[in-house]
Amino acid sequence: MIVLQLKSSSDEKPLLDTGNIISFVKKRWGYRIRGHEIHHRSNLERSTPRDRAHIVSSFCSKNDIEYVTYHAPIPRNEGQSLIDERSNEKANDSLLATLREAELVHTECGLKDEVVIVYHLPSVIGLEEIPNLNKGLKFKILKNSEQELLSFQDKKCDYFDGFATLTVENVFPKYFTAGTRYSTINMFHRSELIRLDKFGIEITFDFSHYNIYRSYLSSGNGNAILDLDKQIYGTTAPSWEGCIGIIGKSLRQLHINDGRGTHPAAGEGLMLGEGEIPVVPVLRHIHYGLLEKTERIIQGTIELVNGHLYEGKLQKRALEWLLVNAEDIFQ
Repeated sequence: MIVLQLKSSSDEKPLLDTGNIISFVKKRWGYRIRGHEIHHRSNLERSTPRDRAHIVSSFCSKNDIEYVTYHAPIPRNEGQSLIDERSNEKANDSLLATLREAELVHTECGLKDEVVIVYHLPSVIGLEEIPNLNKGLKFKILKNSEQELLSFQDKKCDYFDGFATLTVENVFPKYFTAGTRYSTINMFHRSELIRLDKFGIEITFDFSHYNIYRSYLSSGNGNAILDLDKQIYGTTAPSWEGCIGIIGKSLRQLHINDGRGTHPAAGEGLMLGEGEIPVVPVLRHIHYGLLEKTERIIQGTIELVNGHLYEGKLQKRALEWLLVNAEDIFQ
């Protein structure tokens, strides 16, 4: 089954706004939201894990939340080297802080399932290095980040045992030019997404991220990192059904949104029904083709650009869109 979720930070006001949406949907539609995703930014030093966990636990108890996802902070890269120890250290610190908080919430709330942890591999390349980018260098960067994550998992395995499932999200290469100049190198192609499955690390699959990647392979230009993927994999990406078929055994979390085109600034995290993604057919394929005859649970978060702002009005609108168009898919 797919457990439908909203998303917010762990601050009291956004959680209060989310609670209001949950109450409205239950009263208006008779539908119970059973899951929620917490997305931390990088400023965790403002409060302690226990304080944040108490706020989240109170929210979960008040709103009968049974499934929780934590999106680990995405640390800013401080170096341009493809193997940057400080970047890896910051990424490990943010993941450990997230795990500690998730453990407290899991214990206090008695959740029905393990907390899903969403993580972005901290694999980057300095902009000055991009002209030298080739297949060997790409996979060296990717392998380094994967090995760092696996090393962390081995050292902190007690933090995963019984309460947390680690997932890695598919992303789109983004360029950062303020301060340190770098771009992300990450898992885009379906064959890369399942590389960590044999180590028990599952997948969070973002619809608009895959749509940007898929569109770029067929018609995009000007992004050197994805131009390399065209050389490696060709210009035709798998269909939505084909991609789900490949990653299905590793799939644990969805980021549900719409998307358009090849550029994240304009095509990422759009309102449902306003892009080019066949959202309902994709969800139906996951539900009826992948999950219906099993006991597997996938958590599906509505994730829109700025969806957590404006008292969550965009999330509320997307939620109602799903209940009108695909209510049978969710439990």
